[in-house]
Amino acid sequence: MKKNNIEHTQLSPGFRRMCMAGFFLHAAAYMPFPLLAVGLGSEGVYFYLLMLAGLFLSGPFNAYLGDACYRKSVFVWPAAILLVALFGYIYADGLAEWGALALIEGACWGLTSAAGVTLSIDVTESGNRTRANVAYARWNCIGMAVGMFLGFWLYWQYAITVVLYVATVVGVLGILEASRIHVPFRAPMGMRLCNLDRFILPRAWLPALNVYLLTLACGVFASLVVWEADAFWLYGLLLLVMVLLLSAVPLVRMFVRLSQHCQRGTSNTTLNLAIDAGMISGFAVASWQPNETSLYIGSVTAAVSVLMFIVATCPYYRNKRVR
Repeated sequence: MKKNNIEHTQLSPGFRRMCMAGFFLHAAAYMPFPLLAVGLGSEGVYFYLLMLAGLFLSGPFNAYLGDACYRKSVFVWPAAILLVALFGYIYADGLAEWGALALIEGACWGLTSAAGVTLSIDVTESGNRTRANVAYARWNCIGMAVGMFLGFWLYWQYAITVVLYVATVVGVLGILEASRIHVPFRAPMGMRLCNLDRFILPRAWLPALNVYLLTLACGVFASLVVWEADAFWLYGLLLLVMVLLLSAVPLVRMFVRLSQHCQRGTSNTTLNLAIDAGMISGFAVASWQPNETSLYIGSVTAAVSVLMFIVATCPYYRNKRVR
């Protein structure tokens, strides 16, 4: 009876809606991500570095905003601003405007991603949260892959403007799903304005670095799909396999088991941060060298990340896990 109750709780309407919201928003965000700097040439690397800067600049405020504000609002409003920024690329004129939008987009995506982890935990019964973390991460990763594939197809069939319109519509679907979720009230705990909670789990630094290297390779391969259309299915298949590997049960549980009970949200946010930072860094590398050099960098990085997981990350996890 207890097992059935737990499974029923995991599949509650609130959690299902949160998974769908995460899927739609990840698809919307990653649909144009590899394409945005195509017209900028080698200067696209600065565009992605600004996006990466925004991602990290917003991180220290995750815990304070989640504590001081209504948690659903911390998810919905940054997501809405992110969609406005995506739509703004259609009318942006000049590198300065594109750079400002990239910074805003990175910051809003960081806040949305962290708040999504918090909400997925809040709407799940305590004894079932590890399983819920795995399910939520899987839907997010599938959303990333589907979004990028759809973005590539729309780009080659139509234009980047169509990609941005579709991404905005898909993102609105995610916000509508999130707006239907009932989030239990949490009394404020008086968090400091800036701290590492809901941002980075120091104990998970090595697995996070490992995931960063793997997703950097994914980002390089994704960008090469744009630059070399003839290799679409080869690179695309490899990209899909590598991204979906990130949603594997052992990887998510590894981050959770490296954390104390009160650090579950921080461990999942660290994983998301490593994925996003790696993908954006990969886009930057491919913008800097959109040729065989990027393919070489991506291939070597992927091989190093797999070897690192076997030789270093797994032994580190066995020694440092606390659950």
